[in-house]
Amino acid sequence: HPLICYDDREPGQLEHAIQANEELLRACLALGGSVTGEHGVGMDKAKNLSLQYAAPDLDFMARLRRVFDPKHLMNPGKLLPAHPACGEAVTPGGTMGLPKDAWV
Repeated sequence: HPLICYDDREPGQLEHAIQANEELLRACLALGGSVTGEHGVGMDKAKNLSLQYAAPDLDFMARLRRVFDPKHLMNPGKLLPAHPACGEAVTPGGTMGLPKDAWV
């Protein structure tokens, strides 16, 4: 479980952390691994699912999710790509713009 830490007060560190994360995921896939493991896909890895799954597979996953969560209240931004990116979940005081009734 790699944790790439950075200081968002320092210019360029976020970009370097994102690049390191993507390089690490690509290396894992090249060695037969997956984008994620037992925890599911979080906000950081969601945008990289297309490295492992084809567009029709991702579309099916999105449609299946809508069957069980049509209002997208449970874990918004997780499993399938949305707008949050690396670090936004832990930004001090940040809420990532989620609705107040969202289950996170």
